Amino acid sequence: MSVSIRPVDPWDEHEMDVLQALYVEAHRAEVPDARVYSRADSVAFLRHSGHEVFYHAFVACQGDEILGQAWVVGNTTANAHLGDVWAWVPPRNGRRGIGTALARHGEDHLRQLGRRTAVTQTWIGDGSGGYRAFAERLGYTLAQTQVERRQPLPVPEPRLAALEAEAAEHAGAYGIRTVVGPIPDELAQGYCDVYNLLNLEMPTGELELEASRRTPDELVEQEEELRAAGRTRVTALALAADGSVVGYSCAVTGPADAPE
Repeated sequence: MSVSIRPVDPWDEHEMDVLQALYVEAHRAEVPDARVYSRADSVAFLRHSGHEVFYHAFVACQGDEILGQAWVVGNTTANAHLGDVWAWVPPRNGRRGIGTALARHGEDHLRQLGRRTAVTQTWIGDGSGGYRAFAERLGYTLAQTQVERRQPLPVPEPRLAALEAEAAEHAGAYGIRTVVGPIPDELAQGYCDVYNLLNLEMPTGELELEASRRTPDELVEQEEELRAAGRTRVTALALAADGSVVGYSCAVTGPADAPE
């Protein structure tokens, strides 16, 4: 079959509708309850791609019909040797070479950007699905395994109280400040300093990563992207006695159109 691959037009409302539907269908084919990005997220990513991170999306088409999509994502201020390639093709369009063509197109795009390593994420589950096998057929090797855990909300108050009491035993002189929305200016640099160390402190398997270089200005850009997607950041900051940021935990609320 003749398939063409072209860039996505994020200003084409109908095209963004089609992309969202195909993405959700493909992503939930093997994981029916998988959490998915919303249409508003995709629009914000592509229309507001900022200084720190770029998002480039491509579609595979037969005539006017869109059959699948690939995204290429990378950091522009650190780890310029690698980028992410994500490809989604619904099962009804599978077994036709579309996913392979999209993945290879994404890899070629990374090469044109001067990157030498392509990274992707896939669902392994119990090992019976086809995602990992597909990636390995394309030459990808497993570098790191993560575990997804979920906590239904709301958490019962007794459980929260017990967790808070347990944490208090280890908190020492640290205080907790909760922020809804943008990180305050006086804490932005400290937040970035902690964020930038995560690549070095967390397990990364066989991946070679350097420290990030996020700045308060880039944090503002990210906040604008979140706002465009209809999301709100909620952050719990751990502060030392002198007020400096020593750790944080972050959650982001979903927009109204985010599928459940």
